[in-house]
Amino acid sequence: GWVLRNVGMCAQAARAARCKGVCFDVEPYGGWGPWAYGKSSPGHVKQPHAEDKSFAEFQEVVRKRGAQFISRLQEELPDLVIHTFFLNSGLPDVLAESDPEKREEMLEKEFYGLLPAFLNGMLDAVAPGTVIHDGNECSYYYTEPLHFYHGYHFVHRTALSLVDPSLHDKYRSHVRCAHALIGGNQCNMRTFRTTSTHLTPEERARFV
Repeated sequence: GWVLRNVGMCAQAARAARCKGVCFDVEPYGGWGPWAYGKSSPGHVKQPHAEDKSFAEFQEVVRKRGAQFISRLQEELPDLVIHTFFLNSGLPDVLAESDPEKREEMLEKEFYGLLPAFLNGMLDAVAPGTVIHDGNECSYYYTEPLHFYHGYHFVHRTALSLVDPSLHDKYRSHVRCAHALIGGNQCNMRTFRTTSTHLTPEERARFV
């Protein structure tokens, strides 16, 4: 449909510009979230057909869409790089739960609850040369080297619990942690206080 046509046009533009790949921002900017099955919080609405289709049925369709999405990109871009700001790393509360059944119950209520299914779909169809970056957006707020160390292992190990076990080898081969930095945090340019608020300009330069 029109979504895959648009994905194809983006890939063609990236190829024409000699880009390595595309940046895929999974974060919705508005009241409706495409990754939310149920009403996850005030102001957010349920998916259409959530009343008559189960969460598992939604996951199945979303997984197919993930495979279609990456397949269309790979048609245009060999050795594709897909950069995201977060994937499974955006679900720390769910990842902290060790019981698989409880994790599924939590996902059903999460704003990003369908995102792991989309990633599974991408891994279903991933080509040998493709790399997928989990940007670990939480690293915006890291302040010391140990945080980055733990974040790396969070993406490469902990996040596997939301990946289909049959795809674990593909995840290890194709998914990379790509720690994020946000200049506003390091340079005291946010509308709220951060670590850099208390630093001199010289200290902020070293902090970056």
